[in-house]
Amino acid sequence: MLLFYYIGECHLWTCFYQIYKETSDSHTSKIFKKILVEEAQHINHHYKLTKKIKDKISIDLSIIIEECRALRYFGLEFIKREFKIDDVNTKKDHYFLELVYDSQWHREFNQIVIKKWYQLFGILYPDISIDEFTNIVNQNNGTWASSTVEAV
Repeated sequence: MLLFYYIGECHLWTCFYQIYKETSDSHTSKIFKKILVEEAQHINHHYKLTKKIKDKISIDLSIIIEECRALRYFGLEFIKREFKIDDVNTKKDHYFLELVYDSQWHREFNQIVIKKWYQLFGILYPDISIDEFTNIVNQNNGTWASSTVEAV
């Protein structure tokens, strides 16, 4: 369960970070900055605990990948459910995913959240590079999602 909390906390942090980065209202910015600090603390606690018990963790790689794939973009599960996207690499899947997620904002979101996930993933699976991890998580996205974006 700890791994799933970590994945979820990273997703939330990335959502809040993207909103914080886009807001121009100083009051809203202060609120999101406080939330970001709190979420970062949660992530750090999960990271430290998991790092201590990593040798006792036995989980199939596909379970982690499945969870990451579901959260690789903001609102992805909602969009898949609303448009009945199976995410199995069909033309329809590519069309709708590209229509909704082919933007600088979402590419940055994806890159940031994957980078945060990989901090822990790399400890559990050191033989898999961040590039390999990114490709596994984004395997059905198509070429529109492969452009590199500099992110935090």
